[in-house]
Amino acid sequence: MKVEISELLPLFRNAFNNQDLSITEKSDRHSIAEWDSMGHLNLIVELEDNLNVSFTKDEIESIRSIKELMEILESK
Repeated sequence: MKVEISELLPLFRNAFNNQDLSITEKSDRHSIAEWDSMGHLNLIVELEDNLNVSFTKDEIESIRSIKELMEILESK
């Protein structure tokens, strides 16, 4: 599944409850203040609900950046 940043942005904004959030492919857990452990769970739920995908435990643990997320989504 090919997903563009523009498709991910509203999902990140909803998951992190930050409508001013901007992301790039280089954004990661260190550059987004809301991307803590609870934010990560919110993000996974938001992605699964809106993109109709499921992540494995290993995939969930490996997502640390937008780039990694996009690579996982492309493999689905």
